[in-house]
Amino acid sequence: QLAVLRFLLGFADGAMLPAVQTLLVKYSSDQVTGRIFGYNQSFMYLGNVVGPLMGAGVSAMAGYRWVFLATALVVLLNVWQLAVMLRRKKQQDAHRKQIGP
Repeated sequence: QLAVLRFLLGFADGAMLPAVQTLLVKYSSDQVTGRIFGYNQSFMYLGNVVGPLMGAGVSAMAGYRWVFLATALVVLLNVWQLAVMLRRKKQQDAHRKQIGP
């Protein structure tokens, strides 16, 4: 079961990478696109190292049940951050519409 789930995770990462790169090209200027790609790759690999280390640390200290709770907390924090940023972007776009071209 773990091997199948790990395969599906790798498949999802592989499918998500082109979409992420497309968004990075769309929303970054030509001068910084290469740097943004570098940051994306660096943080992706950093997450692939730090995530399992944190999971192992949490499971060693508190048990496996807490690994899933800690992961859920991180995901909820990420969703909250995304909602805040989208709301801020929407407000900026509305402000720009009011000002005009």
